[in-house]
Amino acid sequence: MNGSRASQGATIRFDRVTFAYTPGGRPAVSDLSLEIRPGESVVIVGPSGSGKSTVLKLLDALVLPQEGHVLVDGIDTRDQERLWDIRRRVGLIFQNPDNQLVSTTVEREIAFGMENLGLQRSEIARRIEEVTERLGLGKLLSRPPHKLSGGEKQRVAVAAVLAMRPACLALDEPTSLLDWQGRREIWSILRAVGDEPSRTVLHVTQFPDEVALGSRALVIAGGELVFDGTPTELFAGAGRAARWGLRSPATMTVAESLRGAGYSVPEGIPSLEDLVDAVARGAEGRAT
Repeated sequence: MNGSRASQGATIRFDRVTFAYTPGGRPAVSDLSLEIRPGESVVIVGPSGSGKSTVLKLLDALVLPQEGHVLVDGIDTRDQERLWDIRRRVGLIFQNPDNQLVSTTVEREIAFGMENLGLQRSEIARRIEEVTERLGLGKLLSRPPHKLSGGEKQRVAVAAVLAMRPACLALDEPTSLLDWQGRREIWSILRAVGDEPSRTVLHVTQFPDEVALGSRALVIAGGELVFDGTPTELFAGAGRAARWGLRSPATMTVAESLRGAGYSVPEGIPSLEDLVDAVARGAEGRAT
């Protein structure tokens, strides 16, 4: 196995799932059916309170459906005897990293989950070296997690989960509490992880700009799946995304303005780096 990659991604299936937090209350998720294939990178977006985060809680068996079934590699989340198998397959990153950092140093934090898996010390040390190099955490290993910046804390939380090599990485609005620099740090990690065909990624976000981090976009509104397609398809055409309260990504809006000014910008939802390159190429062309 190379780096912190899982051997294969997980297959996720929701079969007519309904869940409400209170008996007789309005369902947070209603009659939801979808299938996510191994290796897919999926971004889930929707209005506040639409049920996005509930989907991840159902996936990790933190809550159980009142109707229907959630299957992780064919394992029903209602099967309490297989709960450990599900948790080994699904690595969940919370919105607030402080809610999942429990150790006294970054090194101990990353090792904690692997120790629970019963891995040998030599394997734990090897994986710590791999993930800290990959996520740029080497200089922080002896630091207390609670003294880190928000972006550093979230990177440590991601590293601790990746070190356990889950088949599915599930992230619940991982950048919502971060500043701009912290968000960009997490974006770079999500782009790299999303490109790995050996891991399934589900990323819940409230930011339209992050939809382009996945190859597939799902819109949840009122607890129902109302869109399933590519990020570009979601924001193509006037008013499609707006009907669910979603604005176009800022990079898409800027790209349209640059094209109007004669710059060559990739279609779809370009990254910030694409926009900078387009402006630089345009400046060079004008200079010559």
